[in-house]
Amino acid sequence: MATDKVLRDVEQQRQAADTKRVSIEKEQQDCAESMMRAQELRDECMAELAEAMPTLDASRKALRTLTGADISVIKSMGKPPKGVRLTLAAVCIMLRKKPDIIHVRSGLTGKSEAVKDYWKPAKA
Repeated sequence: MATDKVLRDVEQQRQAADTKRVSIEKEQQDCAESMMRAQELRDECMAELAEAMPTLDASRKALRTLTGADISVIKSMGKPPKGVRLTLAAVCIMLRKKPDIIHVRSGLTGKSEAVKDYWKPAKA
């Protein structure tokens, strides 16, 4: 009788341990899958970084060649080329400079539209 009770207790503990083991194995499998996805994402990011680094290095090298006179020429432009405006807009965004909001009339609809303009903040 006491032996039967001990056997029942042992069986209950074994069942509980089996349930826990299955749960742990599932969690280990989920963790392994997450690690594989994280490694794939890391590898993808590293490949993109390796692709972007030569461009970054070339940009840094080009920046070192700019002179004060170059900056003055850009500031004196009344209507700079689109590439200059785009570049300076990107710089303003990186430096968190707020754009001027200008209203332009759409050629298609004739309605006024608000447009972000970074030219004046870029010259400041």
